[in-house]
Amino acid sequence: MRNFIVFEEDKELFKGGITSIIDSYFSHAALFLNNNIELIRINPFTFKVPNNRFLSKIINVFRPLSERNKIASELKKYTLNDEDIFHIHCGFGFSLFKSLLHAKFLKKKFNKKIFLSIHFADFDKIFSKNIYIKKIEIKLLKKYIYKIILLSNKTKDEFSANGFNEHQLSVLYTFHNYIPPENISVLSSKNVLNLLFMGSIDERKGIIDLVECVNKLTNNNNVNLVVCGSNNNEYVYQRFLQLIKKSHNIFFKGFVCGENKINEFINADVFVLPSYGEGLPVSILEAMNFG
Repeated sequence: MRNFIVFEEDKELFKGGITSIIDSYFSHAALFLNNNIELIRINPFTFKVPNNRFLSKIINVFRPLSERNKIASELKKYTLNDEDIFHIHCGFGFSLFKSLLHAKFLKKKFNKKIFLSIHFADFDKIFSKNIYIKKIEIKLLKKYIYKIILLSNKTKDEFSANGFNEHQLSVLYTFHNYIPPENISVLSSKNVLNLLFMGSIDERKGIIDLVECVNKLTNNNNVNLVVCGSNNNEYVYQRFLQLIKKSHNIFFKGFVCGENKINEFINADVFVLPSYGEGLPVSILEAMNFG
């Protein structure tokens, strides 16, 4: 039996597409077992990072070491063999840098093949803005990662054009567990157009732009906007709350999942995601699921 060990961020604090994809893996664990592969899920997260930008930078200095210790402790619970694979999921920026430090530790201590899924598509924004840290990230990627898994061929071509060996690069498109839709609302069946935004409350997702546009509509009595998502940036989140404070037709539901999420999609006429940068977000696939 080969172990396929998946490393993730804390699903209570880092809600969204990455967690949904990992959940999909484990909802089909039987398929892996049929191929003699056992899935193991490890969450290296050790403590909550505050939304305060200054405090978060201080805490982030200690996070890689703290999480490394937890990873070592968790792996002691399992009997590892030569065929095991480590699969790390990460985003961009500090998430990538921290994950690469984990990869270096895992490779040196356990000498296993490490797969790294980068859940972001904009090559220029994946890496740190600091040129020296970016060089370190590229060096760690080339040295310790057996396979870099990307969201699109375009991103793969960008990695290849920047000196990465094509044999190290693979593309795995975002997938979604299909839910048979029922009672789907029909556009123009009522006097009010219901818009739905589903994503994190941060600037990259374009939520501020969307709210400002809805607020500027001259006859916005015929348009409702439902916003579902978690707080990823305290500054943007507070700005968002101020913008919707006096609005009578913008409804903030926070993070939704399960039946609540399904109901929001069913009740929506139009799904809106005005992001500045995406690969293939799970929310788009979910919206397509419901027509």
